[in-house]
Amino acid sequence: MRWLPVIAALLCACAPTQRDDEVQLTYYYLQYCRVCDATRAQVNRFPDEFHGQVSVRTVQSLAPEAKEAAENLKWQSHGLVITRGRKIVYSAADHRANSYDAHVALRQLMNLPLDCR
Repeated sequence: MRWLPVIAALLCACAPTQRDDEVQLTYYYLQYCRVCDATRAQVNRFPDEFHGQVSVRTVQSLAPEAKEAAENLKWQSHGLVITRGRKIVYSAADHRANSYDAHVALRQLMNLPLDCR
């Protein structure tokens, strides 16, 4: 029993934290929108396509986080953001946010060749 606090402390110290080079795509989407549903389905495949180098989050546009992002980035209601660490490297507002442009931005960010889509 005396080892339990030591093991807990070691596990907490080894827990992963967000790195400055971590690439994250966050898509703030409108609920019940067919365009947003299609985009969301496509961006959710990116972690597999990029072999875990990209993490993807989807957030409904009425969530407080989404409202704050829309206000800060001057969107009408929703959009897509790609960040590396804390730096925004790509942003698209409202229905101008699409998976193809996000895919191109990610490939350029990671210095990967563009495919023939």
